[in-house]
Amino acid sequence: MEICSHCSSQFSWVGFSKQGTDFVEGMVLDLEQLAGDLYLSCDSLAKMTNMRILRIHRRKWGCRFSVHLPDGIELPYKLRYLEWEGFCLRSLPSNFCAEQLVELHMWNSKLKMLWDGVQNLVNLKTIDLDDSRDLIEIPDLSMAEKLERVSLYDCESLCKLHPSISSLPKLKYLILSGCKVIQSVNVHSKSLNVLRLRGCSSLSEFSVTSEEMTHLDLSQTAIRELLSPMISLPKLTYLYLSGCRHIENVNLHLRSLRVLTLVGCSCLKEFSVASDKLTLLELPDTAIGVLPSSIGHLLSLEELDLRGTNIECLPASIKSLSMLRVLWLNDCKKLVSVQELPPSLRELHINDCWKLVSLPELPPSVKEVSAFNCRSLEENITQELVLRHMLQSCIPDKHQQYPYNPVYFDGGYFIFPGDHITDNCAFHATESSITIPSLPRSHLWGYIFCIIIAKGPMSDHQFSCSIYQEDILVGCGHRRFIGCENLISDHVLFFYHDVINFGGTDEVYGPFNSFTFMFEFNGDKHTIKGCGVFPVYLTSSGFKFCNVDSQPRANGPKIGGCDKENLEQLFAAKRRKTA
Repeated sequence: MEICSHCSSQFSWVGFSKQGTDFVEGMVLDLEQLAGDLYLSCDSLAKMTNMRILRIHRRKWGCRFSVHLPDGIELPYKLRYLEWEGFCLRSLPSNFCAEQLVELHMWNSKLKMLWDGVQNLVNLKTIDLDDSRDLIEIPDLSMAEKLERVSLYDCESLCKLHPSISSLPKLKYLILSGCKVIQSVNVHSKSLNVLRLRGCSSLSEFSVTSEEMTHLDLSQTAIRELLSPMISLPKLTYLYLSGCRHIENVNLHLRSLRVLTLVGCSCLKEFSVASDKLTLLELPDTAIGVLPSSIGHLLSLEELDLRGTNIECLPASIKSLSMLRVLWLNDCKKLVSVQELPPSLRELHINDCWKLVSLPELPPSVKEVSAFNCRSLEENITQELVLRHMLQSCIPDKHQQYPYNPVYFDGGYFIFPGDHITDNCAFHATESSITIPSLPRSHLWGYIFCIIIAKGPMSDHQFSCSIYQEDILVGCGHRRFIGCENLISDHVLFFYHDVINFGGTDEVYGPFNSFTFMFEFNGDKHTIKGCGVFPVYLTSSGFKFCNVDSQPRANGPKIGGCDKENLEQLFAAKRRKTA
């Protein structure tokens, strides 16, 4: 197929002879190449009787010039692909025949309607009229039996859908996002796979049935409730309801549902969902005050987001969520206690929970706890709880899971309010660096680091730790964590680093007199008011940190440690890496 690309001068002012135009099968015009407005005559395109592709487009917004058309413009009969960005007429020509048309793209057009009556659309597969803000209606599409995609994004004047939409046997994608005046959508299709209605702010009546639908987006609509009888969707996988500020009740039984998003549904007080496959449940900034005990039935749930809700406590059934990895409780200003946590949890985010007094015993799987601005947390108890957890769980788990890849860093981090380092730390300083004396090399496994971050704005959440031996850099580690914009008080950050991660393995295990550790934030400089180092050793009774006398501490937090078999595996892995 020959495709001719014409510059503005050739396209607009050269007269076409019938002999020359018969050979044109395609034409592409980039509007950015126009030197001025382009005016076409009524028959300038119709003379190209074999044209099958017509593409008039711009590569970026802000093009100064346009294509002007007379009302009687004629289009070639054999067109199969028609793309005309910024089409300036109110409808396609009355004599336009769409029988050969396969794809129709008319973004940002002035169309109010496509055509009058019913066209024989036997080949049409795609209609894309995005940003056609004057479009009032779409025509009868009952003859378009091959139509797969209809996109009407930001067609702000569209009042309603033609009922023929429901009868299309192959329609898979229907995009109506941003159609602000449409009030009712009732779609009953056997083939529809994706329906997007985000930003249809007047939409209050809704029902849909489809045997194949997997994605439904009703975000920022005016619906007041969503109950199972309203949606018969046996394969629905993703349901988005964010910003539905009038919705008060959600009661769903959708066995295939994997993702349910209700962010910002500020009137939502009650919800119930039954799904064997739900992995993500998002409820931030809703009016939910009590989490139903039925939450424990969501056995596939991996992430639960309750940020900004009114909950005061978590139900006991939450411990039944055996797959839960991430729990978000940030900005739960009424949260008083967290009694139990699921055994599989890896991340706990409780920033700005002002009434929360204490943390529960952390499950062994927890690797990250973010407790920014939890101003009621008891500092000393929290520090001892975290140290015990790191020694008993985080560090053994890291080395048992990744003995052949010790450079893999998964020691996690723990941050919460605090202005001092626990007395259990033998090596600490009131600045951003510290030098520790010579330590026994045998079975030195790594270090738990602790830094005190001064209150104030905090825009960067990545910091580094540089390790020097006699002024020679022997290692450097970096860590990024999810933070907050402003610290209302000083905070304490704990994290772990393996000695082999420091890079200079020979230097670390060779003779040395002392190590100097320097901590700093990357980018904007935040004040580090103090730091501490806990050297971690592997002993016959488990992991321990040593005291100032270079001996493993016996009076620190009680260590559960590893059993004999695990210890032998760890020692063997260590020997392999240092051999």
